[in-house]
Amino acid sequence: MQSAELAATERKRYAELLTPLFSPDGVDTSEYAFALLRVGGCQDAGWDPLQESKEMLEDLTALTEIELPKEKFRSVEKTSWRLGLISYAHMTEMEAPYNVLANLLRVRSNLPFVTNPFRDPTASSEKTTRSRKRMKRTLFRPPPPISPSEKTES
Repeated sequence: MQSAELAATERKRYAELLTPLFSPDGVDTSEYAFALLRVGGCQDAGWDPLQESKEMLEDLTALTEIELPKEKFRSVEKTSWRLGLISYAHMTEMEAPYNVLANLLRVRSNLPFVTNPFRDPTASSEKTTRSRKRMKRTLFRPPPPISPSEKTES
């Protein structure tokens, strides 16, 4: 089987596996809507991280499709591959797809929607105190988000 055929077969298989998650049948409609709409807490008006990621990926794709000037880039082909790698890395680090899937799984399991499904609910107050101290030391920057591999292990 050729790689394009194999990829199409795999996409179809995963689409079939995920289809039940995206059905509102038998679940709390409001929780389902919250999960799909990615209802969140406070954030700046007009700012949607998923929309920004989509636009960034479109920009990176457009950059890979234009003819880059050879006098500015030592290896135009490698630069194109690097832009593709940045796109891939960005897609795997995006929170929204993981949060939507995690919340849809929660809703299917009759659990409520949560704004941060990967927050550690067993975190002790001692750990929280250490986190607060660390945040103060780093000029009030929050700790880095968990990695995609940690999200998929949850």
